[in-house]
Amino acid sequence: MNILKKLKRLFLFLMVIVYQVDDHTIYVGVDQFENEELIHFTQRFMEQSGLTLMWYHVDKFSSPHAYVRLHENETTVPKKLADICCQICKDGSIEGTKHPAVDVVY
Repeated sequence: MNILKKLKRLFLFLMVIVYQVDDHTIYVGVDQFENEELIHFTQRFMEQSGLTLMWYHVDKFSSPHAYVRLHENETTVPKKLADICCQICKDGSIEGTKHPAVDVVY
């Protein structure tokens, strides 16, 4: 089964939010269960496709995980996308939203 069919099957079972920003795709897990499944899926995805996914998460607080799929030969996330991923993670963190600023790891 090719990776796109696996991806579609995965989204049928998970609460995953998909954002399209310019020509990049951002995948966001809704809660800890989807975060765990996304971790396993993204590891397999990168091994099979050779593409890179960058992962974002609020440091020291529970938050959604956000992944940006990079294009072939792309090594860094454009600043606009990085800012969006950080904001998605902060806004999805119950504790993180109580603070004016949080650290986001990637």
